[in-house]
Amino acid sequence: MQKRTRRIFALLCAGVLAVMGVFSGLHFGCTFPILLEDAEHGTIYCTKSRARLFSSAVICLYPEQGFTIERVTVNGEDQTEKLQRDRLTLRFIHGEIVVHASFKKTGGQAAFDAVFVAKENSSAGYAEPFSEAYMQERL
Repeated sequence: MQKRTRRIFALLCAGVLAVMGVFSGLHFGCTFPILLEDAEHGTIYCTKSRARLFSSAVICLYPEQGFTIERVTVNGEDQTEKLQRDRLTLRFIHGEIVVHASFKKTGGQAAFDAVFVAKENSSAGYAEPFSEAYMQERL
């Protein structure tokens, strides 16, 4: 009976090792291209040009001055909402990736929304907001 148990155990171990070998061969043997389409008024950059099966890659978007990111698509699907600080992380890559981005003009909007300046004799925690025109006049 022990011989039979050992034989079954050996076969199970061999099966597990074979399956692990297949998956590691797929992971290290299969790579997929990451294609970045040219974009007007900005640059798209990726940390790698090819990705292994189920690996990750980071797409960085750099709009030109006076422009902002309008839309990002990966293989035709909108991924704009997944952007974090002008970066998009692609996880579990399992095929070719095509990234397209479009940039739009900011419309003369300043790089800041509001400036708060604390007055000398004001109470703690109080700040007075100034408009962009006011700040440009003072600078």
